[in-house]
Order: sequence, then structure tokens, then C-alpha cells
Amino acid sequence: MAAGAGTGNLWMNGVMMNRKQKIRDYLKSLKFRLLLVLLLFGIVPMLVMQFFVIRGYENVRLMSAP
Repeated sequence: MAAGAGTGNLWMNGVMMNRKQKIRDYLKSLKFRLLLVLLLFGIVPMLVMQFFVIRGYENVRLMSAP
């Protein structure tokens, strides 16, 4: 019984190592880098513009308050 328990653990260890290798390969891939660049070019300008638009709106609203 002890020999059978060890093979299952070894198989599970191999699966986890394979999964980690796939994740590591994806993080190094060109597809991931392009996705990261597109996200940065899409999200960062949106957040910056949103910040300035909200600040501008608040300044105008405070100036026009009675």
C-alpha cells in the first residue's frame, strides 16, 4: 500500500510543475507582453483623464456655488 500512495503524489507533483511551467511560459510570451502594453495604453490614459475631468468639474462647481 505504501508504494501506491507514493505514485499518486509523484503524479500530482508533476501536474503542478507542468502547470507552473505553462504559467511561466505564458508570462514570458509575446502575447502576454502585447496584452500588457494594450492594457497600459488603454487604462492608464483613461484613469488620468477621468481624474482631470472630475477635478475640473469640481472646480467649476465650487466656483459657481452661491
